Amino acid sequence: MKAQPGRRAGIPTLPQKTQAQKADFEKKLARIRPQLPKPTVAILCAIRPDLDPERVQNVLRTPIRRYDDEILKALTLLAGPLRKPSKATA
Repeated sequence: MKAQPGRRAGIPTLPQKTQAQKADFEKKLARIRPQLPKPTVAILCAIRPDLDPERVQNVLRTPIRRYDDEILKALTLLAGPLRKPSKATA
């Protein structure tokens, strides 16, 4: 595979997402971000060596540089089960 100018060889390009898909991705990431451990990239890449650290970092950047559903799924698993807010906290 020949790299495009300005792209690293080995990082596949993704199909373009619509604005609605991007907004949905951002909502999901914002929901799991507080549960992620702090050295997120290092931990995730140690668990899943098939993921490129640069791809993971580009998903976690603000603003998001890469909308990668595979990495979002791995981050969701790393964050653990999401708890619904209890009604008794009021």
